[in-house]
Amino acid sequence: MSKAILILTPFFSPNVGGVETHLDDLCKALIKRGIHVFVLTYQPLASSLKAPAKEVSRNLYVRRLWWFGRKKDMFHKLQNKPLLQFLYLTPYLFLYSFYFLIRFPQIETIHAMGATGTFIGRFLALVFRKKFIADIETVYNQSILSRYHNWVLKWILNGANHIFIPAEVMRPQLIHTYGVPSQKISVFRYWIDQAVFYPRKDNHEKLFSQWNNKFIVLFVGRLLEIKGVDLLMEIALQVPQDVLFVVIGEGTRKEYLRQQMAHYPNMVFMGPVLNSELRKYYWSADLFIMPSLYEEGFGRVNMEALACGLPVLASDKKGIREALQEGTGIFVEPTAHNFARAIVDLKNNPQKIQIMKQNANVFTKRFFSEKNIDCFLKVYQS
Repeated sequence: MSKAILILTPFFSPNVGGVETHLDDLCKALIKRGIHVFVLTYQPLASSLKAPAKEVSRNLYVRRLWWFGRKKDMFHKLQNKPLLQFLYLTPYLFLYSFYFLIRFPQIETIHAMGATGTFIGRFLALVFRKKFIADIETVYNQSILSRYHNWVLKWILNGANHIFIPAEVMRPQLIHTYGVPSQKISVFRYWIDQAVFYPRKDNHEKLFSQWNNKFIVLFVGRLLEIKGVDLLMEIALQVPQDVLFVVIGEGTRKEYLRQQMAHYPNMVFMGPVLNSELRKYYWSADLFIMPSLYEEGFGRVNMEALACGLPVLASDKKGIREALQEGTGIFVEPTAHNFARAIVDLKNNPQKIQIMKQNANVFTKRFFSEKNIDCFLKVYQS
């Protein structure tokens, strides 16, 4: 097995997001197994949070590079301009990664994330003759990708020794659009640190006293149109005023959302919250909502909600369905009317909510344990 692994990613903790949490869990699990983990990344670009440039602990070395555009939220502003976003993220990380591998020649495997990470990883694998693992967390949006983008992606993906994806819905695109052999693709299931995310052990009051007589609907995610943030505001207008929407995250719709709060008395915007603090919000909520307008790769926050005993109401998208099962979540076509009707139905049916909470706890223990790392270890060993 590789005894030293480089995780190459533009985004890492304390950045808040599903990918970042996945990488935190991966690092912890690898370190526990005696594997030395190196992480090369940027200072948080999608969040106002700060982190040390270097972080060194037992079997872990993290190097975070400063890069411009953070205060202007460049990453999110370029969300629908993939070429410009790629050019923004790639150059410095690309150049520094060569120096990094020269400095740490003991690295045997490159585990690269996303378009930027995998592009760099492809070059590093060629130059330094390292094993190259691509970790893809999203379905590529063909409506904004040119023929050139797809050619580059095909070159990257076919150059990987192996590709990990979090949802089966992503496999057909890799095979049919990019020509990746099916045997090079593994579907993995995220795992949850159940020492961090677990059902509350008592019926203590909600996080804020003014929430106690409300039916709390919680949203956690990037504040983007495709994540359904605008749809969330439409939903808020169609439900009773004792339904309170609590919104956590950062993104391009942050300022707009903040400005609109005065017009939505049943919405509260909390901004970004550290992953380690999220469970308090899951515990205080009655329902988790995921109104995504696109094919999510998996939707990790759903798993965190379930692990805390919180039922999920989500868009009927294939990737999201893979993260849940009937009895733990409800799926609707993503319209304001459909979501509002489902929320009111659940609010008026506390017995149904209680059954879903019990199912969530059983489902989490069965499917979201750390044994899910075995598929990674098998590829590292090969």
